[in-house]
Amino acid sequence: MFRTLKFKLVMFFLITVILTIACVGFFLSVSSPELMNLWKTLMPALVVGMLFSLLLSMILSNIIIKPITTLIKKTQSFISEEFHHDFKVMAKDEVGRLTRMFNQMNHIIKLSLLQISSEKNKIETILENMTDGIIAFNANQEVIHINHTARRLLSLTPDKPIAFDRYWKQFDVGICMGDFIYLENDTAEYREIEFDGRTLKLSFVPFKLEGPRVAGVVVIIQDVTEMLKLENARREFVADVSHELKTPIATIRLYIETLMDGKAKDSETVSHFMKTIDSEAERMNRIVQDLLSLSTFSSKKFELEVTSFSLPELVREAVDGFAAQAAKDGKELTYEETTPIFGEIYGDREKLKQVFINIISNAMKYSAKNGKIDVFTGEPHNGVYMKVRDNGVGIPETDLPHVFDRFYRVDKARSRATGGTGLGLSIAREIVEMHGGTISIDSKYGEYTEVTVMLPK
Repeated sequence: MFRTLKFKLVMFFLITVILTIACVGFFLSVSSPELMNLWKTLMPALVVGMLFSLLLSMILSNIIIKPITTLIKKTQSFISEEFHHDFKVMAKDEVGRLTRMFNQMNHIIKLSLLQISSEKNKIETILENMTDGIIAFNANQEVIHINHTARRLLSLTPDKPIAFDRYWKQFDVGICMGDFIYLENDTAEYREIEFDGRTLKLSFVPFKLEGPRVAGVVVIIQDVTEMLKLENARREFVADVSHELKTPIATIRLYIETLMDGKAKDSETVSHFMKTIDSEAERMNRIVQDLLSLSTFSSKKFELEVTSFSLPELVREAVDGFAAQAAKDGKELTYEETTPIFGEIYGDREKLKQVFINIISNAMKYSAKNGKIDVFTGEPHNGVYMKVRDNGVGIPETDLPHVFDRFYRVDKARSRATGGTGLGLSIAREIVEMHGGTISIDSKYGEYTEVTVMLPK
């Protein structure tokens, strides 16, 4: 284009000179012979002048065209977004003014691009670090953005393209892109789906770019699996607490009403009623105390009173506390230190004693008459352990995963008869985990149950 413009300037100058010479030659040719001779004499000078004019026109065209050529070449760098250098202003004429205007435009574009790039990086960082999945679709149902969380929740790979309608149809959500675009539905839609063992909440939010027409849909994906589990656990917990307190309250009210009506007249019946009321009140007190303990442990507000002590000595105290009860029930209760435990351990002595008493108590309750309860301690390479094994009724395999759940009982009727609240093992697990240890149960129904507590040395 530049050469064309230069060529046009040179040709325009030459044509002007040639036409001028032609007009002069024509005028002299129709004049007198003397003028004709003068024309022949001046012809060489005119030819030389014409050549000089050609050279001059080329020089002048270079002077005019060069700044424009430089300006255009620099402007071409805008295509590749190179805004690093300003244009050098070579003249003070119109071309110079144009160059200065391009420099101003360069600064404005550079600043705008920096702001856009900064906002883009900020938004991408936010989207990539969100705990919710984000997928943005345009009006052509193509993915224009998807973050890592969305790929993880939906098990999507970068090499697997997805289209809006075809992809969501498999989940039977009843939503298509046409609902938002052609029916002008600009309100968000909400759905829940089950995928890969998780419950996902989907929010379909349409967005617009310019004008009233919907330009696409953003899908927000939330994993609500744990939230639903917690909600269900809360409901079950409230139901369990209500059920556990309902029975003793009903018993107490019944006995009190009987006493108030005067139906229990002899002292023996009254004494029996009063003992029953006291027993049920004590049962409710144990439930409340266990609930308060669990609440304290779960909220992490409880602080352990850490001291150093001998684990075998502590276990021996817990075992000795049941010696009289074992002899009365005709059960054999033994303690053995399988491997020596050197030195002392650190922890809350009284809380751990509570754990050991709870485990031994369960073994005593659920072992048959003339049964056998063996208690062991030892020091493997990674800590110390306390183990209680009984040859009682055992635990069915289907119940094993739930034995540490609150209010869970394998044999509900027998647990209530023995005064159990169903919270002992839950409290034991909380205490052991606060010490950085683990508690586990192995059992075979009808044969044995073995509870093991592992603690760091």
